[in-house]
Amino acid sequence: MRSLIAALMIGSALAIPAMAQVAKPTANLSAPVKSFGRVSYDARSMMIDGERKIIWGGEFHPFRLPSPDLWRDILQKMKASGFNTVALYFDWGYHSPKQGVYDFTGIRDLDRLLTMAEEEGLYVITRAGPYVNAELSRGGFPGWLVNQRARARTDDPDYLKAVDEWLSQINPIIARHQINVDKQRKGGVILHQIENELALTTPAQRRYMDHLYAKARADGITVPIFHNDQGRNGYWTPESSTVEKVVTGPNDMYAFDGYPGGTCTVTGQPPAMSQRLIGAIMARAGPRAARRLPPIRRDLRPSSAAAGSTIGGRTAAMTATRSSAASGSSGSSMARTSPTASASRAFT
Repeated sequence: MRSLIAALMIGSALAIPAMAQVAKPTANLSAPVKSFGRVSYDARSMMIDGERKIIWGGEFHPFRLPSPDLWRDILQKMKASGFNTVALYFDWGYHSPKQGVYDFTGIRDLDRLLTMAEEEGLYVITRAGPYVNAELSRGGFPGWLVNQRARARTDDPDYLKAVDEWLSQINPIIARHQINVDKQRKGGVILHQIENELALTTPAQRRYMDHLYAKARADGITVPIFHNDQGRNGYWTPESSTVEKVVTGPNDMYAFDGYPGGTCTVTGQPPAMSQRLIGAIMARAGPRAARRLPPIRRDLRPSSAAAGSTIGGRTAAMTATRSSAASGSSGSSMARTSPTASASRAFT
C-alpha cells in the first residue's frame, strides 16, 4: 500500500505542467554607440572602424617565454590558427629589479613584442596591472615593493608613487601601439585593463581605481578601459550601470572571471574553464543587465595538443555574442601547471 501511495504521489508530481518562462530582453538595441577613436561598441558587438568584429583571441605571457626570437613564431601560429587577437599581461616585477630601475631591453622588450603583433595583423588587449595576479609572485608586484609600509592597492600616497613610477614606463609604450594612432594600422591595442580582481571596494579602493583610470588617460591611452572582477560580484562596473547592489568604478566595460568547471582535480587535471569580458554588468541581474554594451566571451580549455602555438601563455576563444555575461581575465592555475593550451571554440 505504501508503495502504491508513493507511486501515485510521484505520478502526480510528474503530471504537473512546467511553468513557461517569460522572455525578457537581454540588450537595449537602441542604446547609442560608444566610440573611442577607431574602437567602438554598442549592445550588439565591438566594432573597428565601424565594422562589427568577432574577437577571437588567445593569451600570451612573454615573461614565460624569455626568447624574443620565438615571440613572432607564437604570434604567427595564433594568426594561422584563426585568431585575430592576443591578450598580454605585463609583469611589473619582471621589469624592475630595484626601485627607480626599469629594463625594457632584450627579453623584456615589450615595444618589440607589440610591434610584432601589429606586423602580424593582430589586435591586442593589454593588461598592465599594476597588480595582475597571473600566478606570479606577489601578483606581479616587484620584490622591492614589500619594503614599503604603505598598503598596496589603495590610495596610500607612497603606494601610488610607486605605481606611477611603473605606469609612467609602461603606459606610453602601450599608448604608441594603439590602433587609434594610425588609421592605416591593421593591428594594435584595442582594449586596456587596469588592475585585476580587486575584491575590496572601500572608498580607498575607489580612489585608487580613479587614479589608475586617470593615469592611463593622461598617458595617452584612448581605447576602452576595463577591470576584471574575480567572479560575478558586480565589482567595478561602469558608472552607467543601473543594476542594484553593484559597485561602480571608472571603467568603460565590465569584466569577470567565470570557472564553471571548478578547480583542478586531486589528480592535477584542470577542467574546462572560462573567463568572460563584457561591456555591462551581469553580476546580480542576469542577462537583462547587459543592455547597453557588447558581451565578449572567452572560453579557456587546457590541452597539450597545441603545444607549439601557445607556449608561454593561454589560449582563449573570444566571441562577440549576445549570450550570457562577461569578463576580462586573470591568470588561471593552468599557467602554473602547463605552458601550453589550445583554444576551445565558443558557441553562441
